[in-house]
Amino acid sequence: MKEGYLDKVASEITDEELELINRQSRRRLQKEEVFAFSVVLCDNEVDRDFERFTPESLNKLAELYIGKSGIFDHSMKGKDQMARIFACEAELVPGKKTSTGEDYMRLKARAYMPKTARNEDLRTEIDAGIKKEVSIGCSVAKTICSICGNDMRSNQCRHVKGRQYKSNGAKKLCYADLIDPTDAFEWSFVAVPAQPKAGVVKAYQINPQTKGEDRLDIADVVKSLCSSNDRILLEKAEAGALGDYIRSLEYMADIGKAYLNDLKSEVLKSCGIARPELKRDIMEGVCEKMSVDELKAFKALFNSDIDKMFPPSPQISQYGPKPEKEDYTEFKI
Repeated sequence: MKEGYLDKVASEITDEELELINRQSRRRLQKEEVFAFSVVLCDNEVDRDFERFTPESLNKLAELYIGKSGIFDHSMKGKDQMARIFACEAELVPGKKTSTGEDYMRLKARAYMPKTARNEDLRTEIDAGIKKEVSIGCSVAKTICSICGNDMRSNQCRHVKGRQYKSNGAKKLCYADLIDPTDAFEWSFVAVPAQPKAGVVKAYQINPQTKGEDRLDIADVVKSLCSSNDRILLEKAEAGALGDYIRSLEYMADIGKAYLNDLKSEVLKSCGIARPELKRDIMEGVCEKMSVDELKAFKALFNSDIDKMFPPSPQISQYGPKPEKEDYTEFKI
């Protein structure tokens, strides 16, 4: 889905809910001390990233999200913790279907916060419908392609999310099924005008038991980043691999820059010999705009002219005195 949202605020807290809340609190709270509300975190609809949670994934997330903090804009700062989920379940919405034709299912949670002076404005904004949009941060083990059924981060999948592919004579949208949630990080209040791309924030986890070609591939991480329109949370291993990859690219870029500068110098040197009438400052400006292939072509052209101007000659002559030329005049008629 594009974003989660707060459901209708419950005016009363049941005794059963209070018991669940007190499982999260350090001291026993009373109903009059607590403000509770409902929030829809995500669903099984294809979202703007062309990804969707399966019903099985939603059921797993329902377990993982109990006790998770509600913060602001995925800031991950302790001071921004404002609420906490005390109950969560995946529920079917009768009579509603997804774009893929399945029964619509959503992940609905109940969250609470103590009534304090600090959050009084937030509670007022929630009741007034000002604070309404939320998004989540979680991790999944697999992203299964809707076209080929392979993990989209593996070499077996060549499809691109959001594109249409022909299947049995009909076009089919490529999207990813988010399978096997491994962790739920947080859920956040987000301001849609300030963050127009706010939505479900997803991260991808590499299974630590995989071996060989299934190990972490930086191309998979880059592919995930490039294919997303929203913010993505990376696992520690992925962030480390991405950092190493960037450093290796910087090293290769430095080598490429050195090669390019050497190539420009060689072109200018050859030009000075083959075409002395061309001013160096003009050629320097021209070289700055040339591609590597163009520089190599000009270098070959100038070197060819230099070879014609200064043809090669043998550097080692034959040792010893040259043989005298024999005179065969006596045989002339």
